[in-house]
Amino acid sequence: MVACSPQSSKETASDDVEEVVIDDHIYHSEATGWTMEIPEGWTVMKRNDLNQKMEKGKEVLEDVIGEEYDYSALEFLVNFQKDEFNMFQSTAEPYDETTRGDWEANNAQLKGIIYDAYTNQGILIDTTETTTENIGGLDFKRFDVALFDPNGKVILNQIMYTRLINGREVAININYNNVGFREEMISAWKKSTFAQ
Repeated sequence: MVACSPQSSKETASDDVEEVVIDDHIYHSEATGWTMEIPEGWTVMKRNDLNQKMEKGKEVLEDVIGEEYDYSALEFLVNFQKDEFNMFQSTAEPYDETTRGDWEANNAQLKGIIYDAYTNQGILIDTTETTTENIGGLDFKRFDVALFDPNGKVILNQIMYTRLINGREVAININYNNVGFREEMISAWKKSTFAQ
């Protein structure tokens, strides 16, 4: 695992995530030009843990889209967590509009796929309208998801951001059930910079 301690020197964490450089809590990806400070006290997730999460979600996604989902080209960017409910996840995947179609149109379908993925499991869900939010000088698509227990109590919230950067579809997913942890993640994310 990558150490996120103030005394850490510059490290490349190829065994944990793609193109990660962490130096005194600073994450940087050459491929996307993204730099972000990781909040203190959060644990950077290992690649094995991320692969296990992807495998669990893969079957659910395949049921919704009706075909096999190949995530072999998916790049894990920075991923960190407090616990299983409060985590910051980010990925990038090559996206070629000449072969995969218009990104805006495909991105608009994402909300429906997520909605179906949860409802097919019997989970109550509510989503917001997609909006645009500027992070580090770049406009990202954003939409929010709330998941409920059978009694209508919110059990988990998700904030999802997506955009194309350098031929990659970059996705940020902020999961939380603790408002304080949400604020730490959002604050760090909104202070991100992108080399343009």
